[in-house]
Amino acid sequence: MRRLLNNLCDLICLDLTTKGLLIWGFGMNRIQYEITDKQEKALIDLMSKTGIRTKKELLSEALTFLEWAISEKEMGKIIVSLDEMNKQYKEVILHAFMGIEKGVLKKSKLVA
Repeated sequence: MRRLLNNLCDLICLDLTTKGLLIWGFGMNRIQYEITDKQEKALIDLMSKTGIRTKKELLSEALTFLEWAISEKEMGKIIVSLDEMNKQYKEVILHAFMGIEKGVLKKSKLVA
């Protein structure tokens, strides 16, 4: 019975979005990657600083932030770190932003 329920959960996933909409999907995808010891330590440090308990949650948060940042860049906005006290800012520059122009996200070949 437990196996049947697990299989059903794999086939039909219910996700409540922030708008309260119901979205039905199929299964989950698994990602496996190799990182250096230094990168592993950086992940653990980030998790410790933020209170994030799993690498899955950390990846989800990072993807959410990157999706938002890309959306803002596509609208012609800049992403900045603001020092309110000194009234100064620094633009956040990521390699991922290099292919984005206002209103256009350049397509690139994906490498699996």
